[in-house]
Amino acid sequence: MKLLPKWKESHAWLKDIDSQALQQSILHLGNSFKNFFQKRSRLPKFKNKHGKQAISYPQRVKIDGKIYLPKIGWVKVVLHREVIGKIKTVTISRSVTGKYYVSVLMETEDTIPNPIKH
Repeated sequence: MKLLPKWKESHAWLKDIDSQALQQSILHLGNSFKNFFQKRSRLPKFKNKHGKQAISYPQRVKIDGKIYLPKIGWVKVVLHREVIGKIKTVTISRSVTGKYYVSVLMETEDTIPNPIKH
């Protein structure tokens, strides 16, 4: 993570991505290698842009009928549950078919939020 500012200077496209999302990706990669060396998992695979993709935002995400993502802005979403409590992490994933999904990790007192009726 200490090398991230230098990488941003040499690779201009890294400036288009939120810094905390980049740090989260490095953290996931570090955990994958740690699990591999402790013989809890296989060697991490090199990912490509044609398979499943995911990005995690640990902070600065707002949800108000739409979702606000840093460096992207407000994006329309279809909410399936009420957003109550404190938002901890938001993960955006894109399937191989090109559909996007948002997973929101919240800290709340309730066990399961009420579903939204459409």
